[in-house]
Amino acid sequence: MKRPKLPTAKKQKIPGASHGLNDFSHTLPIRLLRARQAAIAQFKPIYRQYDVTEQQWRVLRMVTSSGFLTAGELSQAVFISMPSLSRIMSSLEKRKLVRRKTDQKDLRKMTVSATSAGRAMVADAALWSDARYDDIARWFGKKRLGELQLLLDDLIQVLNTHK
Repeated sequence: MKRPKLPTAKKQKIPGASHGLNDFSHTLPIRLLRARQAAIAQFKPIYRQYDVTEQQWRVLRMVTSSGFLTAGELSQAVFISMPSLSRIMSSLEKRKLVRRKTDQKDLRKMTVSATSAGRAMVADAALWSDARYDDIARWFGKKRLGELQLLLDDLIQVLNTHK
């Protein structure tokens, strides 16, 4: 099978760059990854306090705020592959923080929801999390943070329409 040819963009001459690419550290994906890492670092104390991974926390946050979700919906919402989600769900289920239930109409479907212990954990952590969000807004500027979030939403929408 032949690879499709990628469209060519206008080439820019970048001083000191022989390959014609931007400096790797200045690319959009790397900048977004660095911003993500910096943001995640602000919430690591929550993960440590409740003995969860960042991925487990994303799952807990989503199921506590969304009620019942299918495993597929959850996987898409938290950007975790189905095999990884399955392992995460097993771990959270053993700790009685989430429950999985077979859909009565379609036995192939599994719904996921938070248990009362899972909801209590997230509610308890919400106080600390809200305080951390307030800190970030104070450090970066509440208006700038709101603008950044809107710009990121716009970027996502634009890039998704041009896949």
